[in-house]
Amino acid sequence: MADNINWSNWAAARKAIKSEGATTLVIVCLVEAWNPFSLAAATIFNQFSTESRFPGTQIFLIPYESDFKKNSEYDVYASPTALFFRNAVNIRVKRIGWEEDNKFVGLVGEKEFTNLISEVRDQSEKGHKAVTLSF
Repeated sequence: MADNINWSNWAAARKAIKSEGATTLVIVCLVEAWNPFSLAAATIFNQFSTESRFPGTQIFLIPYESDFKKNSEYDVYASPTALFFRNAVNIRVKRIGWEEDNKFVGLVGEKEFTNLISEVRDQSEKGHKAVTLSF
């Protein structure tokens, strides 16, 4: 099943993070192909990407094990993890009851991931650098 994922790398993601304009939301999803929870998240994000469900959004699926040093720069120590960027700024994602605030960690359903991306996209388009989620 991991063969169906369009894998990328940090170099490609970093280029998009630094070079894209205000109209582009960049999502970096770090996943482990051997982990069923990670793979489920990767499958959902891959579907979003191939369907172009979120215009003006670039999604990069990166194997978690590919660059631990780069992961640690963003305090990523578990997968699946989604990081969000606009104008080279890491958009903060706050969840009630969670300590994580620069990323979204964990697996939720397709509907929740859709809501997450929509909320981050909408708020970051308005110039907000932080989004608080209710789930």
